[in-house]
Amino acid sequence: MTEIEKNPDGARVVLDGDLDHARVEALRPELTELAARGGLVLTLDFKNVEFMCSSGLGLLVELYHALRKRSGRVVVENMMPHVERLLRETKLLPFFTSPVEVPESERLSALDAVQKQMSRELGFLSLLNTISSNVLQSEITPDTYNMVLDGILSSLRAERGLLLLIDGQEGRDAFRTVAAHGFDDAIAKQVGRVHLEPAAIEGRCLELSHAILFGGEGEEKADDSPLLRVLGARRGLMAPMVGRERPIGLIVVEARADVSAFFSHATPLLQVFANICGLAFEKQSLLEDIQSKNERLSNTISELQRTQHTLMEAGKLAAIGSLVRGLAHALNNRLVPLVGYTEMLAMDVHADKELYEKIEPIVTAANDLRRIVENLRAAARRGDPQFAPHRLSEVIDSALTMLDYLFREERIGIDRACAGSAARANVDRERLVQAFVALFQRLPSAFSGTPDGRQLRIEIESAEKWITIRVIDNGRVIPDEELATILDPFSQEESSFSVDRLNFSIASGILKDHRGSLSVLSSPDLGTCAEMRMPVNLT
Repeated sequence: MTEIEKNPDGARVVLDGDLDHARVEALRPELTELAARGGLVLTLDFKNVEFMCSSGLGLLVELYHALRKRSGRVVVENMMPHVERLLRETKLLPFFTSPVEVPESERLSALDAVQKQMSRELGFLSLLNTISSNVLQSEITPDTYNMVLDGILSSLRAERGLLLLIDGQEGRDAFRTVAAHGFDDAIAKQVGRVHLEPAAIEGRCLELSHAILFGGEGEEKADDSPLLRVLGARRGLMAPMVGRERPIGLIVVEARADVSAFFSHATPLLQVFANICGLAFEKQSLLEDIQSKNERLSNTISELQRTQHTLMEAGKLAAIGSLVRGLAHALNNRLVPLVGYTEMLAMDVHADKELYEKIEPIVTAANDLRRIVENLRAAARRGDPQFAPHRLSEVIDSALTMLDYLFREERIGIDRACAGSAARANVDRERLVQAFVALFQRLPSAFSGTPDGRQLRIEIESAEKWITIRVIDNGRVIPDEELATILDPFSQEESSFSVDRLNFSIASGILKDHRGSLSVLSSPDLGTCAEMRMPVNLT
């Protein structure tokens, strides 16, 4: 239980554990009430807090802002090393430890530090997301292992690391190096002679299925590992790659001497990425076994292979959805201090017009990022359909915002008809967003033969009982033989239109849940038109 001691000056709160997102949300109402109606000094005792995510930073900023309005202050004491390091790197430490009002120059410096941390985290997430997509969409080769390891080292700004798979040797599990960076060949070969010891750090890491930091204060000792002794790694992390039923391998990254708090706070996100790699590597192993058997089977097995390929694509989409949920949740947590602090700073300097004009774009950009993350979280959410009245142009805007990068990278212009923009219908907003995302995701392949003048037109036609939406592109024409089965992903051999079949079938399934339909037309004069028709009300 959190202990609260009220005194004449205010209150002292002894926190009872780590400040992860769930704990922060549970504490927020009570601490906010204390800051608003209590005394002028709110003291937070962090003696039991070993870890604080960005949600905790956001809560501290909120409390600081609330007390500062009343000329009060927030004091944080008894901080653990990880927490103090995080506050120091974001330059927020003086706000909660010094009795003197922080000068405006230092507040701007803190804002700059928070921005840099946020920029690095966004880069980290973007890089891992890109690598995950590549791993899931291609066969695993030696180059794939090197790409994964190089991406991890780049995102953590580390210099040495290994990607290891687990092999059985003489009845015992041992490691096999499939990618190494910064270690010479002799060390990589020695790793192959290291057997997996359940009591060692690597054994516990694989058994617990989560990343472990080693070598730092309060972390695992590097000497408690035969693997780390061979590598000579003194400080860093291990992240297990786990399949559906068993461990697949291990990621080992050695930290640089100037390792920062971000290294430890990025560990949960790296574990999500490692899980995706484990599933992909396991699927590749299973695929190789199936292919070796398929060579001895008849044409019936060939048909099963095509079905299996489509199911694998669905599995990849599910895995990417899981990754999006985890990354969106983590990114949302890290946006809290950026949004809260920039809004607080904007209020403080509102009277200074020149400075306010410099800060206002930061506030706008931070809130735009938050809306994008909310769209990602909504798109990845699962559950029964939830129908409610929504403006369809806003649903389309959400899908366009999520794929803004795609339209920019592919240089696709958007033409939206004004008529029908105010149309509303009773729909499941999140699922309908997914339908539009599916239609937009096929555009890179649709425009593969159109280097210039790429254009997408969106029309909304509203009647009393029905609404028609047309998504029209001027990309390649879909032949009639392909159009005949364009909504059935299982109907044809693998071809250049497989992406179209998969995405059109996803959109069609969602429209059927809305008692609507999807039809596809394609010709040289018209282009390709996906026409969505749905009732205004489901009753």
